[in-house]
Amino acid sequence: MNWLKKLWNWLVRKTSTAPKLAVVEEEVVDDEEPTPVEVEEEEGCVGDLFYQICRQAKVGHHELVRNGIVEAFESWYDGDCDEQSILNSIQQFKVEHPGQIAAKLARL
Repeated sequence: MNWLKKLWNWLVRKTSTAPKLAVVEEEVVDDEEPTPVEVEEEEGCVGDLFYQICRQAKVGHHELVRNGIVEAFESWYDGDCDEQSILNSIQQFKVEHPGQIAAKLARL
């Protein structure tokens, strides 16, 4: 009986895994570059305003999503995040993106 207990304990020691704790130290970096979250919030602001402007002009949600118009505008637009600036830039956006995107935004 004693040898069975030894064998059992030996197997348990060989096959069990104990959690190993790792100590992670974070470095404090003081730089003025915006974090990805801050950049994403600004782009989200532009995308949200552009989407609202398009929806007010009766451009369908399905057309905006299926054709990736909001994402294309967010990547193209480099200006202030206010409604008037976005409205002023839509015509140039349509000129620089002819074809299907310009056709879907014809109401603007």
